[in-house]
Amino acid sequence: MMSFWTIGTFAHMGGVSVQTLHHWDHMGLLSPRMRSLKGYRHYCEADLAKLQQIVALKFFGCELKEIKAIMEKKRSLLEHLCAQERLLQDKVDALTHALTLLRQARVKEEQGQSIAWETTRELIEVYHMTQNLEHPWVKEIFNQEELKEYATFQKELRQAPDNAKRDAFIKDWHVFVADLNAALTKMPECEDGVQLAHRCMTLINGIYGPEHAHLRTKKFETGFGEGKGFEETGFTKESVAWLEKAMNVYWKRRVGALFLINPNERLPLWEALLTDMYGYDTSRRQGFVRDLMSQDFLNPEEKAWIQEVCVG
Repeated sequence: MMSFWTIGTFAHMGGVSVQTLHHWDHMGLLSPRMRSLKGYRHYCEADLAKLQQIVALKFFGCELKEIKAIMEKKRSLLEHLCAQERLLQDKVDALTHALTLLRQARVKEEQGQSIAWETTRELIEVYHMTQNLEHPWVKEIFNQEELKEYATFQKELRQAPDNAKRDAFIKDWHVFVADLNAALTKMPECEDGVQLAHRCMTLINGIYGPEHAHLRTKKFETGFGEGKGFEETGFTKESVAWLEKAMNVYWKRRVGALFLINPNERLPLWEALLTDMYGYDTSRRQGFVRDLMSQDFLNPEEKAWIQEVCVG
């Protein structure tokens, strides 16, 4: 036999107020299964299960309208749980950061040392910058130094005159992604693929520049390579794989073109190629050179020239 409880008893069982249950009933979030002839609310075990779910989701930080959509199966419970997990983790990180700064200040005070308030303020400012990133997923791929640099870079982009450059980049990027998706039925090694690779590099180098090229490279190789950032960029797993193949052909063509011109004119173009690829990132430049030495599309004389200019 099914058990029923009055609203007062049910509120006590769920740890909420009677007024809260009235409100949830009014908004259609949790309505009782039965009402008496006089209109009194009576709740059953199924209502209790829903109440427990609502209380849990509220504790996790979900808003009532989100909870209602979840319980009506209009939104994914898993997606919301993942989102709330990230939110709570950010709060944990914030408290951990604050605790670290507090302990440092306390130790200095105990030792009679002067607390570096200006340094502390700067650390707090950098922390807030990293917590308000345009693309939060980069926190999963960058180390602390890279994260600070990326946060500063984004802050500068949002300021004039770089803000206008950023807006132009976003507009051009949307056009590029649309053209990329339209080309996925073709072979990435085709001429359209090479041209799209060239457009991609021109766009992102125009916004990142050689000084931030290592951040750009890590976002692409580690971030997009692991399936992160697709929603913000418009990429998909298929388009990233296709573009990567087109990029390989594009760079090979640029390297090959060096050996079709006068050797006296070759060095500036070689340096421009490395800068376009990896900016000032010496380790990645060296890795690229090592990779070229194993490639079959270069003959021994061409490889010798590359080794000579790199060693020199």
